[in-house]
Amino acid sequence: MIDKGNYSPGQSAFAFSKDMTLTTFASATRKTNKKLVCLLSSMHDNPVICENGRPTPEIIMCYNNYDYNSMKSDVDTFDQLCSYQSYSRMTKIWLLTVFHGILNAAVVNSYTLYKEYKSQNSLKKWFFQKKLALSLIEPLAQRRFANTMLPPAVRSTS
Repeated sequence: MIDKGNYSPGQSAFAFSKDMTLTTFASATRKTNKKLVCLLSSMHDNPVICENGRPTPEIIMCYNNYDYNSMKSDVDTFDQLCSYQSYSRMTKIWLLTVFHGILNAAVVNSYTLYKEYKSQNSLKKWFFQKKLALSLIEPLAQRRFANTMLPPAVRSTS
């Protein structure tokens, strides 16, 4: 599916599973003869080709009248929001890096939903993040405070 030699410009291939469709599309660019685009979709289940000036798979060009290239800026904006106030730390443990990435994405998504829900009198992003962090650690702090086996000095810090 990803060998460029197998495709001529404008040619596409599809692979199907029970609930996923993999599409490979060879497009011609100015810099090179071929650029291979591979996309995986869970919404498409048939090999539909759109005719928008040139034959292109529906997964790439015709999804709800959106152009594939116009969605790239949305991904870049999301990455910028995630890195603006990142919770990532230097670590050699890859699982922590993945967790920090998930945490960054969750904070950006939750703030976006919060702003949509509370259009007026919404908190600024910094205060929202602080309130979110405190609400996430509150159950642990209460459990720690109730634990009589901990020394009083440790319990009072929670």
